[in-house]
Amino acid sequence: MRITVLLFATLRQKAGWNRKEMVVGAATKVEDLLQFLNSEYPQMRILQVPVYVAVNEEYADAQKELQSGDEVALFPPVSGGNLHGRQ
Repeated sequence: MRITVLLFATLRQKAGWNRKEMVVGAATKVEDLLQFLNSEYPQMRILQVPVYVAVNEEYADAQKELQSGDEVALFPPVSGGNLHGRQ
């Protein structure tokens, strides 16, 4: 089945692409996709750093089973800003 993988921020920079169509097997879960990406793009270190996953614009956990046509977005946590507003 075909899915679309979107990378954001440092993941995109490390992989060298931001959007890629991929063919995965039936019953592929998010964790399977992450393991595949880790082996194909070790420079992303996707299993060693925190990564948020959204499937079709909804947060998903590692056990989420992917469906044909799914859009999987991967992004690292972001930080910054000031909790109390302006300084």
